[in-house]
Amino acid sequence: MSVQVSTDFLRMLEGKSSLFFHQEPALCPKPLTDIINGLGTAFALPVICMYWSESPEQFTHGLQTAPAMFPASRDFTATLIRLGKLLSEQQYLIVVHDLDEMVFTVGGRPLCKFIGILADKCSERHSTLLAISRNPHLAGEYGIDTSRLFDNRFRIEENAIWQVGPDGHTISGYDPSGEKQAAAKPGGTDMEKIREIFRLTPEEQKELDRIANNKLKDLNIR
Repeated sequence: MSVQVSTDFLRMLEGKSSLFFHQEPALCPKPLTDIINGLGTAFALPVICMYWSESPEQFTHGLQTAPAMFPASRDFTATLIRLGKLLSEQQYLIVVHDLDEMVFTVGGRPLCKFIGILADKCSERHSTLLAISRNPHLAGEYGIDTSRLFDNRFRIEENAIWQVGPDGHTISGYDPSGEKQAAAKPGGTDMEKIREIFRLTPEEQKELDRIANNKLKDLNIR
């Protein structure tokens, strides 16, 4: 069953470039399918699904209207020319599904250049670009600075969508409908919980200092 995504959330994506990280079994997790459907409906955008090597049928499940399937070529120049002609005619929603496979095949630098030019073309024509990745370590493994390439970055985790800031930290949280939730609070990590468990009270700290000082005296350490 489709979820109606909030208009405010869709406006944050419309006309911009956004990257969605996820680690779900499906190539296109349901929250993202709902977002694609919402953008297409709210702004009357025809959808172009760009793929690299996966079977195109795997990307269309759950979409309300059949997208135009666009195979990406190793010749990025030819691919950009073809996309440029389409974008000159009308606004589109372009979804790049095989980002991980593309970077694995061609390397980080060529892909950065390709995505950067494509994002600029979309911005000039007020089209919308969504890219999907299962690898949150693109910067470390391939030298791809996603914070510079994309206007927005999000992480999908089960029934939540988290917006990621330039420094990699969570800045906003949204439910599947795109309604804003409270951001993850600092200190909510498992390590912080462990530190809290073992944190000493002022009285315990004083007693520990007293024992340590006595021990030092016994050892004639001044």
